[in-house]
Amino acid sequence: MTARMIQHGPTHPRIVCGAPCAVFFQGFRLPGTVRNVSIRGVYVVLPEPLPPVDSRVMLTFSLAGDRTHIACEGSVRWLNEPSIVEGCGITKPNLPPGCGIEFLRLDTLDRQRIDALIRLAAMRQTRLSPVS
Repeated sequence: MTARMIQHGPTHPRIVCGAPCAVFFQGFRLPGTVRNVSIRGVYVVLPEPLPPVDSRVMLTFSLAGDRTHIACEGSVRWLNEPSIVEGCGITKPNLPPGCGIEFLRLDTLDRQRIDALIRLAAMRQTRLSPVS
């Protein structure tokens, strides 16, 4: 899978990920999918019930094209609970139900790998963008 660049806010570019993940919360393993990733956190598509805001979680996932697992501690910062439209969240209808998780403890090497992948996606996007 080729990483595709998306922008959320001026300071934290993200890439689309689509990687399977596991969120560990209060002794439960919740299988999910990392929808996008930045050096600050991830958006994870999860089935209900979603962990509450401010919950501490452990998260494991891999980056596109990289088999090395990332294991980190995070905090649930916001929820996108299911809407009446199947596959869409209430808060962000363009995203499926899930939650935003901020990295609290992320290995320096893992942060560098995420940053490198985001920079690579940005360079590819710049090369492919038409000149105005």
